[in-house]
Amino acid sequence: MTKKILSFFYTRVNNNTSALKIIKKLLEAKVIACANMIPEGLSCYWWDGKIIEENEVGIILKTTQDRKLEM
Repeated sequence: MTKKILSFFYTRVNNNTSALKIIKKLLEAKVIACANMIPEGLSCYWWDGKIIEENEVGIILKTTQDRKLEM
């Protein structure tokens, strides 16, 4: 049995609808094996010289090492 090295990617998007759209597209293309959505939470970051606070949804995308460049 050949073992594959897994790669995990984490990103945040603006809402559940966007998260699900990205996840479904990657699953249908067989680029990822699975994904987890993390409930909406507050993100804080610098943008155009200001600190921004907004709610975002986290996504963990799981794929194999040989498919990661397709992300």
